[in-house]
Amino acid sequence: MTKHAQIHLDNLTLPCRIGTYGPNDIVPDAHVLDMTLYIDKSLVVVDRDHMECVFDYDPLIKTILEIAVAQHYETQEYLVSRIFDSCFSYNEIHGVMLFLRKSPVQADGSLGIQVQMEREEFFYVEKRVALGRHPMPTPIIRTGKFGALVFCTQIQDLQALHPAS
Repeated sequence: MTKHAQIHLDNLTLPCRIGTYGPNDIVPDAHVLDMTLYIDKSLVVVDRDHMECVFDYDPLIKTILEIAVAQHYETQEYLVSRIFDSCFSYNEIHGVMLFLRKSPVQADGSLGIQVQMEREEFFYVEKRVALGRHPMPTPIIRTGKFGALVFCTQIQDLQALHPAS
């Protein structure tokens, strides 16, 4: 059994502009976010009915909405990266799953990206990007703590993410 609880946010429409479109292109009218936060169970199973006993997610949602309107984005991926950064600025959050989708993509339908990351993995990838060592070469695939796939480039990278491996 896992030591984490989950907080789910579903179908939050983000007030953002993503992509560049021509005159005959179908422009999405909605970008929708689903998010799962992994936090310690002690922040959900509490002995008192006080906000200081739980994780207050309202400031995080406010920040995500502010990030969404802060600029015009070329890609969903960059917006998702900024949302991950916001999530992991809270020490209470151990892992995050994000699913951002746009609709319509033709007459109907939606298209999106889904990524799940653990705190350690996020800061490792962020460090690689800052060092100019991105994109990563052929990955080694391993299952992370929350069942997410962890992608590593070398055995040293894998050991950095999971020292007990």
